[in-house]
Amino acid sequence: MTAGRPRALLLLALASGVCLADAPLRPPSPITVCSSSGRYCLLSDPKSGTRAYRVRPNGTRDPLWSIPGWHRFAFLADDGRHAVTGYDGPLLPLNFSPDVPVFRFWRDGSSLRIVSLSSLVRDLGKLKRVASHYTWGNFVGFNAAGRFVVATVERPSVAFDIETGREAGP
Repeated sequence: MTAGRPRALLLLALASGVCLADAPLRPPSPITVCSSSGRYCLLSDPKSGTRAYRVRPNGTRDPLWSIPGWHRFAFLADDGRHAVTGYDGPLLPLNFSPDVPVFRFWRDGSSLRIVSLSSLVRDLGKLKRVASHYTWGNFVGFNAAGRFVVATVERPSVAFDIETGREAGP
C-alpha cells in the first residue's frame, strides 16, 4: 500500500462526513437519552415535551422534572438535575443570526443559561461553509469531570460548568 492511499481514504471519509452533515434533519420523533450511570434519563417527545426521570433498579420510573418542547440534542448529567439542550445540530442556515441560541443549560427543569453563537464563536468569519449551511462546531457531551464540552471552529474543546452554565477550565 502506498503512502498516498491511506491519505486518500482519509480525505474520502472526511468528505463523506461533510456531505452527510448537510443532509436534511430527520423529522421529530421521541428521543431518550440517559446519564452516564443510566440512573437518570430524559424522554423528549414532540407531542408531550421533555421529561426527566429516575430509573429504579426494578426498571420503574420516578418523574423528576420537565422542560418545554422537543429537543433533538439533549444531554443529562449524572446528578439527574442538570441537562443541556442544543440547537438542531452543527448546521446554521446561511442567513443565521449571531444571537441564535446554540445550547441551553437547565437545572431541575428551570432554564439556567443560554449560550448564543456569538458568545461561543468570537470570529463568525471562521464558520465553515458546507453545501447549503454554515457549521459552528459540534456537541461533545459530558466529560469525566462532569463538565459539558463542545468543539467549535475556533477551539477543539470548550468546557462549561453545569452549575453556572459558564465556561470553565478543562
